[in-house]
Amino acid sequence: MTILKAIIDNYRSFCHEEILFKRRNLLVGENNVGKTNLLEAINLVLDPYALYQKNLISELDFFGRKTHNKDRSPVEIKIELVIGNLSEDDENYFRNKAGGWECWNIQEKKTIESAETTACFDDNNNMKVFRVAFSAKYDEIEDEFKWETFYPKSKEDESLNPSFTPSDKKRFGFFFLRSYRNVNQTFTFSTYSILNKLLKERNIKLSEQEAAMIEDAQQIGKRLQDNVDFENLLQEIIKELNRFVPLDAKSAQQLKFELLMLSRFGILRNLVPSVHVEGAEMPYPAAYQGGGTRNALVFSSIVKLAERTQNCIFLFEEPENSLHPHLQRNITRRVQSLSNQCFVSSHSPCIAEPFNLREILLLRKKNYSTKAVRPEWGEKGMKFIERYYKSQVVQALFSKAIVLVEGPTDEGFFSEFSQYLDGRGFTHLRGFDSLGCTIIPCESKTQIPTFAEHLRGLKLPLIALIDDEETTRSSTDSIKEMCGLTVSFPLDTNLEKVLLLQSSFEQIGSFIAQLHEIRGDVFRELYNGFRNSSNVQSSRHLSDLLNAIEKIYSSDKLECCKKLYNILVDNLSVKSTRYGKLWGSQYCKIREGIKFPKNIIEIFVYINKYLQGSLKNNEGNPKKYVQLTL
Repeated sequence: MTILKAIIDNYRSFCHEEILFKRRNLLVGENNVGKTNLLEAINLVLDPYALYQKNLISELDFFGRKTHNKDRSPVEIKIELVIGNLSEDDENYFRNKAGGWECWNIQEKKTIESAETTACFDDNNNMKVFRVAFSAKYDEIEDEFKWETFYPKSKEDESLNPSFTPSDKKRFGFFFLRSYRNVNQTFTFSTYSILNKLLKERNIKLSEQEAAMIEDAQQIGKRLQDNVDFENLLQEIIKELNRFVPLDAKSAQQLKFELLMLSRFGILRNLVPSVHVEGAEMPYPAAYQGGGTRNALVFSSIVKLAERTQNCIFLFEEPENSLHPHLQRNITRRVQSLSNQCFVSSHSPCIAEPFNLREILLLRKKNYSTKAVRPEWGEKGMKFIERYYKSQVVQALFSKAIVLVEGPTDEGFFSEFSQYLDGRGFTHLRGFDSLGCTIIPCESKTQIPTFAEHLRGLKLPLIALIDDEETTRSSTDSIKEMCGLTVSFPLDTNLEKVLLLQSSFEQIGSFIAQLHEIRGDVFRELYNGFRNSSNVQSSRHLSDLLNAIEKIYSSDKLECCKKLYNILVDNLSVKSTRYGKLWGSQYCKIREGIKFPKNIIEIFVYINKYLQGSLKNNEGNPKKYVQLTL
């Protein structure tokens, strides 16, 4: 069985939402957007033990904390699940309980309301489904909140709706692993613990061992009397007692130490799991292991329970907690292989990697209510992203916006400079991490429209940073059409030219010095180029090159920059992420007098304003295109 659809009304961050599910579902969204609320909503319907919890529902669980309508009638929380993909055993079990089947069209992904006979099931595009629901509202008579789970047969008369019982729910093999995972609670012997469920599932009985433990515990206090001095002390106390409370000779008193509460529960509740490592002198309590080990231990126990369940619906909240990347991917694949259907919420790209892009469910807030949407990937876009850029798109899933740049040099520079801004903690000028932006290099300016077309399915703001060169100017209009904001460098320039023109000699010299340390061939070409044009002596020292640059710079900065650009970019093809990071590092050194390139600062100002919604044109409409000036 699987959940095909959820309809959620008035629960926490959900006002009203209808959500279609797949067999694998990755829930992605910002903090506090409603991922946990969606998992908890499913849990309210399917958890066999949820209804027994005290204070299961409070006023805080109602959307907007609204428990009553204006006419003082109670507001109802209602969560309804459409269940499909039934096995023959499922059909036999639920046929009478569900009160008949509804007809679900697989292609249209909805029930066929007019289907009144079994004839619709002759069509292979249709299948049998039924509904289960949770309802909660304030009871005026009892003066408390009441809740129940049921089969919603009748909307007119709720008394006709039969109860959806714990025995019915156990057919689903439902598991929910929350982000807070207490290893001691997992391994207690209480009724609802994972360990106790495992014992019942495998029919393991510990009554004989428990009786032996009680018998052994009764003898523990006698160990103290093995110390002669301690025993003599107790006898002296008893003799003194007899002076005040004299007894006949047949009623001699003794003072002993014993364990109390020697019932099964009294002993078992004090047992805690410990991990013993071979070679270690003593075992160490599991609760004091590292966070990753604790989480993996809880997950391992769930796996053993899920392995024996044919129908398993697995809810997993933030599996990445305290786990390194390889283990995150491993656990995700294990969940996918074990479960008939899984729901995973995460903030980690490593958790997202094993999922197909069509299995992603984006959660957003609109008018304070959580909305769920699937990314709209075309078939061509799916193949393009899966084949070449899945890791970068996975990063973008967790973003608030995507910044498209032309190539690796732009990516390296803006990443480095952005980190500097974030590290300084500026209030009004924030870097990409603070803004929640992902940078994606597109190989060239002409490729940006292709990337933008495929990435629009994520329904995130797209920002393009582009050069303004005559050879690629024809792509500008299509980029402007595809992206929410396009920022272009000044006429006939690109990033490299802007940096050269707007950098000091100290910054250019520092950049070349780092190139010299990394690539000697680049240094030699630079040196020869400047030596031939400025009568530098034959010595090939870095200081000679820097002196040559300074000499040309003092007389004609533009000429110096052109020469540097031609040598670095045109002749040597030094275009890489590392090259961009080297440029960026020149502006990330906190020293008095460092001057930031004017156009680079402008780019970040425009992006900050755009994401804040304050970038407007003269008519007061959102500004979509900005051309910088030198």
